[in-house]
Amino acid sequence: MRTVQLECVDACILLDWIKDLDSCTIYANPPYPTANTTGYAVRDFDRDGLADALMPQRGAVRISGYGDEWDLLGWRQVIRPALRRQIKGEGEERLEVLWLNDKAAATRPGLFR
Repeated sequence: MRTVQLECVDACILLDWIKDLDSCTIYANPPYPTANTTGYAVRDFDRDGLADALMPQRGAVRISGYGDEWDLLGWRQVIRPALRRQIKGEGEERLEVLWLNDKAAATRPGLFR
């Protein structure tokens, strides 16, 4: 954790600041507009703006979602079944997807492979 840096700025601004750093690892966990996520408010989320900010990154980028909302990136996907648990009732199965920009995979082996 010695090399972790926290910033309190808009994600797209931060991504612009670090886009030329190949030593950065970005894990993005944005709102899931296509998933049934009760209690997860999505306000003014600019998916295309975030995609535009993620595309030029030189470092490793991993972004989570469900369905196909990040297919526009054209990145490799790792798909895993997950169980969504509710407070009352049975769990519901769904597929979690992790998109990986493999252009950075050679410099950061083993990261979410």
